[in-house]
Parts: sequence; C-alpha cells; structure tokens
Amino acid sequence: MSKTIILYIIMLTSLTAFATQRQDTIPNDPAYLLKLCSEAMERRDFHSTRSHASCLRTISQREGNDYYLGYADYYLGSAEMFLGASPKAGELLNEAYRLAKYLDNDTLTGNVLNCLAIYEGNANSNYYLAQHYLMQCKDYPGMEGSAYSNLAQVARLQRDTSGIEYARHCYDYGLRTGERHYLYSGLKSLAEFSILREEYEQARKYLAQAYDIADKYGYHDRDTLDFLEALILSYEGHTTESTEILLRIKPKIESDFPIYVPELYMVLGKNAEKEHRYNDAISLLAAGIEKAQSASSNDYLPQLYKITAQNYEYLGDYRLAASYMTKALEAAENFGRTERKRMMNERRLMLEAVHKEQERTLAEQKARESRRLNIVLALLLAIAAAAIVHVIVTLRRRNRLYEHIVQQNLNMLAEEERYRHRLEELETQQSDHNERDRQAAANRESKSRELFNRLQQLMTDEALYRDANLTREAVIERLGTNPTYLAQAIKENADMNYAQFINSFRMREAVRILSDRSRLETPIKDIAGEVGCNSLTTFYKLFQQATGLSPSAYRRSLLNI
Repeated sequence: MSKTIILYIIMLTSLTAFATQRQDTIPNDPAYLLKLCSEAMERRDFHSTRSHASCLRTISQREGNDYYLGYADYYLGSAEMFLGASPKAGELLNEAYRLAKYLDNDTLTGNVLNCLAIYEGNANSNYYLAQHYLMQCKDYPGMEGSAYSNLAQVARLQRDTSGIEYARHCYDYGLRTGERHYLYSGLKSLAEFSILREEYEQARKYLAQAYDIADKYGYHDRDTLDFLEALILSYEGHTTESTEILLRIKPKIESDFPIYVPELYMVLGKNAEKEHRYNDAISLLAAGIEKAQSASSNDYLPQLYKITAQNYEYLGDYRLAASYMTKALEAAENFGRTERKRMMNERRLMLEAVHKEQERTLAEQKARESRRLNIVLALLLAIAAAAIVHVIVTLRRRNRLYEHIVQQNLNMLAEEERYRHRLEELETQQSDHNERDRQAAANRESKSRELFNRLQQLMTDEALYRDANLTREAVIERLGTNPTYLAQAIKENADMNYAQFINSFRMREAVRILSDRSRLETPIKDIAGEVGCNSLTTFYKLFQQATGLSPSAYRRSLLNI
C-alpha cells in the first residue's frame, strides 16, 4: 500500500513539473510578447507575428491594458493584412489607430498610419488615401524610412516610375541610420522600379544586395525576391527558367504573400503563351482572374482579360477572343470610373483640409496681438498657395488619367474590331460549317444562354439599340419569348437588367464614335441620337458612368494623344 502511495506521489510530482515546464514555454509577459511581435515583423515572419500578437491581445484584454492592446491590434492587423485577411485587418488597424490617438502615443500612431496606408493601397487600391496616410506618417518620430518605403510601393502599384525617388530616399535613410530593414526595403523597391524601366541588369544588382541581407538576417520574404528574378527572366525570354522559379515559390506566395498572386499567375500565363502552350496559358490566366476578383485586385483584370483574348486568338477562337477583349475594355472602364471617384474625394478632402486650416489660423489670429497680423496673413497666403499647387497637380494627374483611359480604350477597340473582322471572314468562308456548329452549340447550351446569344446577335448584327424608341416588347416579339425569360437570360449571363444591357451597347458605340478622329466635328448631340439616346442629359450621365469622363472631356483627351 505504501509503495502505491509513493508511486502515486512520484507520478503526480512529475505531471505537475511537466505542466509547469509546459506553461513556462508560453510567454505571459506582455513586454516580452511585444518584443517577439517586433522581431517577427522585422523578419517578415507574419505567421509568427500573428501568433504572438494574438497572445498579447488576449492578455491585454484580460488585464484591461490599452497600451499593449493597441500594439496587439497593430501587429495582428498588420499580419492579417499581409496574409490576405483584408476586412479583418482593416478592423484591427482602425481600432489600433483609435487607441493610439486615445493614448496620445505618437510611436504607435505613426506605425498604424504606415500600415493603414499599405492596407488601402493593396486591399482597396485607394492610392490617394494611402499617400495621404503616408504623408502624415512621415512626420512622426522614426517613421521617415517606413513612409518612404511604402510611398515607393504605392507608386509601383500605379506603375509610376517616378516613385524610384522614394525608393532611393528609403535606401539612403537605411544607410544614414544603419537600420538594415530600410536598406533591404529600399533595395527591393529599387529592383522593382528598375524592372518597370526595363533596366534588368541594374535590377539584378539591387536584388543581389537584397539577397545578401535576407540570407544574413533570416528574412522570411526571400521568395518575393525570387519572384522578381522570375519576372526579369520572363521579360528577357527565358520562360522555362522563369516558370520553374514561379512554380517552386507559388505555394509560399499563395500562403504568405497573397498580394503577389494575381501577378504570379499572369506571368505564368505569359510564359505559357510564349511557349505556344495556349490552353495552359488560358487555364493559368483564368486562375489569375479568379484570384484578382476574390482579392479585389482590379488593377490586374484588364491585363489578364487582354492576354486571355490573345491566347484564344492564337487558338483560332475569335468569338471568345472578342468576348474577353470586351471584358478587358469593361474592366478598364470600371477602373477609370473608380479613379475618377477617388480624385473627386481627393479634391473634397483637400478643400476640407484647407478650410479647417484656415479656420484654425483665423482663430489663432484673433488670439494674437495685432503686431503679428502680417505673419498670420503670410500663413494664409502660404496655405492658399499650397492649395493652388495641389489643385494644379491634381488637374495634371486627372488629365494623365483621362489620356490613359482613352488610349486604353483605343487599343482595346482596335483589338476588338480586329477580332470581329476576322470572325466575319471565317464565318463567310465556312458559313455552312459554322451553322452546323452553332446548331450543335445551341443544343448543348441552356435555353437561357441560347436566348441571350440571340439577343446579343440582334444587338451586334442589327444594332437595334440605335432605335431611341426601342421597347422591351419589340425585342420580346423579335425573340419570340416573354418578359420573364428575357429578364432571366440577361441577369444570368450579363448580371444586368434590360435597360443596363441596352445602354451598355449604346455607350460602347458612343466610345467607338468618339474615338474616331475622322468624326471630331460631329456634334455630341448628334452622336447621342445616333446611339439611341433621345436625351442629351441622359447621354452625358450614361457616358460618364461608363467611362468616368464626360463626352467632351473624352474628346479633348483624344486630341492630346
């Protein structure tokens, strides 16, 4: 009996010691967890950052410590952002910003503004708001390097090569302070901009230095450097080597750096196209389109659709090629509308900021003695001058954007027209064979799709949309269907209602006419009537919704190209 008790005590002691030892391996000290978060973030180890920050958040909430909770939300939000959980990241970062302002903690505020900028740029493609946050962030202590690093990334996302100056500032800041993190970020950005400028040898020099730092200090984002190396190989025509690298790093990129995923699939698709593996290219590009749509990376959609159209052309399927070129055009138009809205928001925010600054300055003016009136007036003049400069810069940006939209439309319209002519040639040459194919396809397709195809054919072949008095009933009679089936077919195949569908053809025709330099003298009112709009006001509204520009602004931008 005594031996049993002794054995039981020994077992209990061992289990207690094991439990104590296991508990000791889980840090409960908030300061130590904060240090672990910082170190993991610097190494780009976002999974470890998320794990440590989650523990820190739990402890902070239990103890009611807002200081550590603010940092926990910041690190956790940053990790979730880089790992692709965008909405959750936004909530955490905004909560961290609220706590930082409440605590009057400049260090935390600067860091959160920095990450909010990355979030807006990558998750929402809101480059103006990203720049707005970074310009604020730059003025906080110790945030200059981070601000320049991320200003460079925002410029890269916009494919604005002038952003290389931000990359140089980041690199110089790293040299000046001895902080390797900024040396590394600067070198990586310099490589990215060199690739955009097609300076591939220079890009490799920057990459070699970045590789040295990543290997020496165990950075976890070395695969993103491999991705840049694969880009260079692809652009230089070494598609086999590029594809090998991309396939090797794809699991890590998809797991840890999802913001690169749409571009990765796009490069894989381009490589397959260059190797004449057109079906493989189409499959890869389809995956890229799916990833871009799920991640709201709308910047890549026009390119992905356009390259897909090229591959269908190489396969001789001009109907699908034309369809994807139309999608590319629609994606570009949607991007233009989004950018226009952002510029309007930019102007509104700028005016609000100027107004608030003027109110603050005037309030200070009343409190000052009269001898300081000249200083106040000088400040007001400086604010007004800054506002004027900002307006000029905004107008220039707007004009560049308008010209970019028009040029993109011109390119895609030309491709779409080429596909249409080629399709007509093939149909003329093989009318009987095509008729049999259409019949076979019609038998395979659902009734909804068949009805939608007939409707599209009416619009493209007979241009019914040009009739300003076109009624739904007339279309239904031509198709031999009923209102319910017609509405269902349009909704299932185009995700529009009847009016939106008809107006999409009208606006596409308007874009074609306004892009035709031989018709620059045609009054806009006549164009509105020609495409089926009996109201000039309605035409202006629909055109601006479709392209982001007014018809007159579109025509002016065409003249500048």
